Amino acid sequence: MSKWQSIATAPKDGTEIVCWAPKWDHPCFLRWKTNHRIVGANKGGKNTDGLLESYFGDPEEWDDYDLAIPGHGPTHWHPLEPLPVAAEIQNDSEKG
Repeated sequence: MSKWQSIATAPKDGTEIVCWAPKWDHPCFLRWKTNHRIVGANKGGKNTDGLLESYFGDPEEWDDYDLAIPGHGPTHWHPLEPLPVAAEIQNDSEKG
């Protein structure tokens, strides 16, 4: 299992990672993303909330604005662990 690292060291290439913050109930899967709605609001002078254009957000959601609020995103991360292959699962069940 990988050790938790500061979010400052997390990849910003769109790789999905496990993220966590002390105020969260549980870790979640996020990736670095750019929210084009916020980019558009900035260009139009309508982003009065100070939302970040790029942030660690939900890969499946476009409206995860709570994570775009400065200070509300993750503080720590670690890479996703490789998934077990079918043969490993079968061997583990046979040992039980």
